[in-house]
Amino acid sequence: MQNLRQKFESGEHQHEFFIASALKTVNFNNTFESFKRLDQMFDAFKKQVGKLDANFIEDPLKCNTIKLIASYMGQFICYKLGQPENWQSYAEMHQVFQSFKDKPNDFIHQYGINCNNQITLPLFYVVKHFCSDEHSIKISQEIENLIINNQILKINDTQMHSEEMHNMQTIYQKGYALFCETAFEPMVRASNLDYSLESLVRLDELMREIRTQYIQSPAQFLSEPKHFCFILYLAGYLGRVIAQECGCALRWYSSQQVSQMVEQAIPEQIGTCRIAQIDSGFFFISQHISDFLFAPKIETSSIEFAHSIIEKIKPVANPIYLAQSTTQSSITITPYDRALQQAAILAHFLLMKIHGVLPRQSPDETLIPTSFPDGNTFHSHPDAELSTLLSRLDQNPDQLQLNVLGYEMYACLPQIRVDAISLHIRNYGEHHMNIQLVIPYYSTFDYRGFCILQPYFQASDAETDRNITQIYHAMPTFFKAIEDIEKDKPKDAQFWKNNYKPKRLSYPQSFIQNVPVLAI
Repeated sequence: MQNLRQKFESGEHQHEFFIASALKTVNFNNTFESFKRLDQMFDAFKKQVGKLDANFIEDPLKCNTIKLIASYMGQFICYKLGQPENWQSYAEMHQVFQSFKDKPNDFIHQYGINCNNQITLPLFYVVKHFCSDEHSIKISQEIENLIINNQILKINDTQMHSEEMHNMQTIYQKGYALFCETAFEPMVRASNLDYSLESLVRLDELMREIRTQYIQSPAQFLSEPKHFCFILYLAGYLGRVIAQECGCALRWYSSQQVSQMVEQAIPEQIGTCRIAQIDSGFFFISQHISDFLFAPKIETSSIEFAHSIIEKIKPVANPIYLAQSTTQSSITITPYDRALQQAAILAHFLLMKIHGVLPRQSPDETLIPTSFPDGNTFHSHPDAELSTLLSRLDQNPDQLQLNVLGYEMYACLPQIRVDAISLHIRNYGEHHMNIQLVIPYYSTFDYRGFCILQPYFQASDAETDRNITQIYHAMPTFFKAIEDIEKDKPKDAQFWKNNYKPKRLSYPQSFIQNVPVLAI
């Protein structure tokens, strides 16, 4: 299958492919955008030519084109999942996989991708989109769906439960198919669940209908994997609404993970299957879902449950502020500028290391924590514990005027969990600043394609909190400093400018509206 790509890209053999000129316009470059262009090609093909007849298998050119597209599809899926591109023939799959024993030896089963010991049949999807008139989702969405399902199936290995819970939201939001069937998807769609606080009334109506019409006993209901996944979706939905209202970070853990964190045994049951950490507190949101569905009597509505948590969190939560650039030509000079400029230089350096200079070959590679104190030298800390580095930043034993520490983390927001650079920025002395600035980004291995998303920040101590209005309005200095690094470079070498896509991530209104006002 890989050889087909080489033949097509060489140019000498393009006459061996059906609609070769149209395929060239797709420009398969191992990005999700190229498969969106493939969507457009399929749409144009259907309008101008129609669908392929079933006898396409008698035409070598058409078969080559279908296999070529399937090859690009398999390559992309494997790369984004961090897996080798392992194509297997029908005979190999038939021998290894029990689920393949009853599959016919036909064209769509001729080759498949073995990814995480799960077989994916790209030929099936390409044939489906060539030979059918209408589809509920496009082929790029089929790819997204396959990647998300693979990530969910790997959860026992990765333990990335925040990603799992967000993936469940995506499945239901977009009407995708789960590996075990998407339970109650038409009912969810009809409920108009828009992540507003008011939508929790509709969430309860949905759960009440399921409780009365579809649950004979909890054990019987939970015996089906699709129903367990549905409970994860419901808990994830409620957790996201609460976190959005609080304007806080949201993380999800298993009961085993939380048991280790709090050093207290938490029983493993449906009500503790996923535990939410909102801001710094743990909340048993799946327990509320379980009680609503299975308890003899419904005691608490979801909106009451949400308000009880919001009232606990909001008064003590550490606010999150979005870092904003400016379109103004002049920027007000502030006492925080030098530290923010230093942070910008370090951020650019780290992002270039991740993606721009030596792109990673594996999603498991990590960035060494790096500090950039006052001066012009980056200090790499390969062996130091992060807690030690942060403590040293607090103590400032070298009596520096400013310092910045950068490292990798995950940005765990109400609506997404994504890779990020964390910058701890310190301005010592009279104009005290101690903030954590987080720059989320889609990594090279994210199927959505590498891009840098809008940063956000928080105060890390009370004194900084008192200065937060001035710091917030000084933040354009950070963006201008990054732009200044690149201003004399050719356009195609302007790494930040070419990859900074703040609109690719939609923040909740509670984040957007959190703007401290300067006193007049």
